[in-house]
Amino acid sequence: MIPQTTTRTVARTLGGLMALAVVGAGLTSGSPAYADIPVPESVQPILDQNPDVQYLGEPVQVKQPSPAKIGRLDGRDVAYQVFKGTAGSDYPGAFTAVDVRTGETLVNLPMDTAEHARAVTVASDGKVYIATYFDQKLWQFDPETRELRDLGTYEPNPTDAQPFGLCPGPDGSVFIPTYKHSALYQYDPATDAITKVATVNPENTYLHACAWDPATNDLYVTAGGSHAELWRIADAGTGEMTKMTNNENVPGLEDTAFIHRMWLVDDHLVLSANGQALLVIGTDGVVDTWTDPGQIGGYNVVELPDEPRKFWYTKSGDVLEYDLDAKTSTDTGLDLGAYFGDAMIAENGDLIGTDIRGAFQVTPANEYTSQPWTVEQPTAIQKMIAGPDGLMFASGYPLGMARVDTTGGGTVYPSLTSGQYESAIIRDGQMYVGSYGNARFSSWNPANPTAAPRLIFDGAAEGQDRPFAMAYNPDRDEAYMGTIAGYGKLQGGLAIHDFATGEHVWLTEEIVEGQSIISVTYNPNDGLVYIGTNIDGGMGIEAPDGEAKLIVFDPATRTVVNELVPVADREGVTGLMVASDGRLWGWAEDTFFVYDPASRTVVHRESGLAGRYQAGTFYWAWAYQYISPVDGNGYVTAGNKLFRIDPETLEVTVLLTSGAAFGNMDTNGDIYFSQKSHAFKYVVPQPVPSGAPTAPTKCEVIAAAESGRSLAYPEGYRLAWRRSLEEIERQVADGRGERLKGVHCA
Repeated sequence: MIPQTTTRTVARTLGGLMALAVVGAGLTSGSPAYADIPVPESVQPILDQNPDVQYLGEPVQVKQPSPAKIGRLDGRDVAYQVFKGTAGSDYPGAFTAVDVRTGETLVNLPMDTAEHARAVTVASDGKVYIATYFDQKLWQFDPETRELRDLGTYEPNPTDAQPFGLCPGPDGSVFIPTYKHSALYQYDPATDAITKVATVNPENTYLHACAWDPATNDLYVTAGGSHAELWRIADAGTGEMTKMTNNENVPGLEDTAFIHRMWLVDDHLVLSANGQALLVIGTDGVVDTWTDPGQIGGYNVVELPDEPRKFWYTKSGDVLEYDLDAKTSTDTGLDLGAYFGDAMIAENGDLIGTDIRGAFQVTPANEYTSQPWTVEQPTAIQKMIAGPDGLMFASGYPLGMARVDTTGGGTVYPSLTSGQYESAIIRDGQMYVGSYGNARFSSWNPANPTAAPRLIFDGAAEGQDRPFAMAYNPDRDEAYMGTIAGYGKLQGGLAIHDFATGEHVWLTEEIVEGQSIISVTYNPNDGLVYIGTNIDGGMGIEAPDGEAKLIVFDPATRTVVNELVPVADREGVTGLMVASDGRLWGWAEDTFFVYDPASRTVVHRESGLAGRYQAGTFYWAWAYQYISPVDGNGYVTAGNKLFRIDPETLEVTVLLTSGAAFGNMDTNGDIYFSQKSHAFKYVVPQPVPSGAPTAPTKCEVIAAAESGRSLAYPEGYRLAWRRSLEEIERQVADGRGERLKGVHCA
């Protein structure tokens, strides 16, 4: 665990320089230089597959708390929550209890199978329950014994019931709303069992929030995915179901996808709908307040101990008070500058609790103090993103982006606290990044890496959500961003941003109907844009049967000029790239294909390489490929494998059989990829020309040895020539590189 605010440098040593066999016909290699970074046990099998793979550590480290819930521990008011980690690693999700007055961490327990938590609640008996992902489990913490129990999954196949909320029920039980089949579950401590109690609405696959009313034994649940709605279920979730909202009593609600959060305050339900619109509705179904978006933020509201008909909530960092009788909100004059994780009113009238920064205290005079979070952990890498001047960045899931130490020296750089970044281009030293959540297109200055990107536009109005593809056209000074639709939708889009005018346009059905746009590349040879589609849309909707397409788009006329299925019976076309001969390379699931723009046909296919998509699983990102200037070969990550492709013969060689995802290439021509929170570099071997070593060849060998690059010898290379180059490598390792440059590089 390495703090964001400090850097740590680990000494770098040159490894052995014995000649080793490199994967591939006719090539052999000497081993590269390796950094002396401690290698986790889980990482070693990846390194063992290929001597040219270098471990770069865990670059994205974040302080990311889950929703919090205030409870009691040893007579102290504490916030229970989970800090993001990486399941199955040395730093999985961490369950914590923090004293909200002092900021002291009283409990810090690993949750080995969990990444993070979507919900935390305290049951009526004081026990704490945590709903985690991606293990899709329920956990229980007992404040009396300080024991953390793994209660297991909700279904035998964990992904069939993914928890999104929690709320206390009768007799110490808890209810768990889940995603995939609109299923509601209950854990009963008396039987120590999780049971399914209701299926709310099969048309809406997500259940997000719940609230149980002890006065009536009614349970309230929010459903969404296709459209947002609120349900009342009698008899603690087992009785008659009544839909409480529609577009008549809550106009426009069903035009949105979700109601993310809900709280029961006296005899009213308080809800935060899509875009943080505030809905206050009585348990009798009468709507008191329904606002525009942006009116309520945070994970919790604060009930006032002496005024049960009032509650506090946050809006844009301000603390507001809502009066159920007056049906109005007023400003309390307290400025939190953030949203509630959870909070309470202390005996002296202070507001105490947690926010994104740490444990806080606000006096009635608006004096704010905070104890910053101290738990910082590596997070899973969402994408590897190339920057200018040889820089490489890693974006985190679900937030964070940090520079990668490409030297392998062990430096950990500070991370952005925003995200989730999916794609990027470089223009005039500036980066333009696409981020999840309404398909945001933003500018970002890598010279100021902790400053948040500046939003230029988004795809909210077009129903777009995940920008997985981006390309730059320097001839027209345009950016192209391909997107996946929002929840419950299939129609993807292509955004075109004109840098000269600052204007943008969205094209959706004009490009393809009912599919996502998952890969985009610009071909400078013909001035056309090549687009790969995917049949999967946003989550919460099953895609109809179909085949992924390769689409040729003319940016000048903004029309599609060709459309074809490059490989039959495949659901995604990814990894599009223009090869050195002007032909287009791409991948359709397991199949590598080559498209000839001149004949407008696919001229080569090779299947069975990267694996097929599995039924019932969403697939978006898949293949990423590049031509390395080091040796002119293509390098691809697809299906968790790393491949090399000979551009002349199109022969495909497997370099790694596992552990390689989200590939990218730096300006030196080396390939970067990730596995969970870990980053790696494949150092492309330096090809040695045929014939006796010349001075230019020896100069290249010196540069390769200094950068840790191995040598790839041609088949039949004479042993004496090879030994002379190995001697140069040894002398560089001994620190005589500058002297050798004076001899061979003049």
